[in-house]
Amino acid sequence: MEKELKALNPKVIVPLGRESTKLVCRELNVNCPSTWKKEIKVGDIVIFPVYHPAFIVRGGGKQKYTREEYQKDFEKLSRMITGLGNSRSTSRRA
Repeated sequence: MEKELKALNPKVIVPLGRESTKLVCRELNVNCPSTWKKEIKVGDIVIFPVYHPAFIVRGGGKQKYTREEYQKDFEKLSRMITGLGNSRSTSRRA
């Protein structure tokens, strides 16, 4: 994964589920979040872990996490990515 991260130089990583989040955090030498849906900044990279889609399909666990909440997470992600794009174009003009 180290080679892929260097080659792609991502600004945002969205791991789907606990195991993917653990892997990404381990690769970037950061602590895994105890809560989901919170962005983690690592240098220029933002990690935005979300639940795996299968978790939602199976009913959202004890939390009763719903598809609507999942959709809101991706709306938040969309706004965040849009904001990153806007800040890049602003910084290029300066």
